[in-house]
Amino acid sequence: MPKLCVDENKCTDCRICQLVCSARYNGIYSPKLARISKKCGIMPDTTSTDVCQNCSDAPCVAVCPAEALIQPNGEGMVTLDESLCTGCAICVDECPYDAIWFNEETDLAYKCDLCGGSPECEKRCPTEAIYVCGEEAV
Repeated sequence: MPKLCVDENKCTDCRICQLVCSARYNGIYSPKLARISKKCGIMPDTTSTDVCQNCSDAPCVAVCPAEALIQPNGEGMVTLDESLCTGCAICVDECPYDAIWFNEETDLAYKCDLCGGSPECEKRCPTEAIYVCGEEAV
């Protein structure tokens, strides 16, 4: 299962990943619109990165009443069809990895889709902290 992995030891918290993500999807540099999230820890210099883990039998897919979240045969990449999303945000609450967000400007959920197989964040990370991993890495 391909997914984004982050080596937190290499991450400098520059947030370039969030900037390139929001630029790709929204045409503006806005970390709050990124499909990758950085959280500051309570200790200095501690951060974590939240990205979709493409869970087998993903709970977000199971709870989506509009069937906007799709995972063929309960395996593989979880994708979001924004045209079907009703903005109920049930998936946001159900995600065990905090990897689905609600965009208040569009009233839709959003999540990482690996940029269709060639993640911009991976290409642009100056420390190579972000990479695609998993059995079927692209």
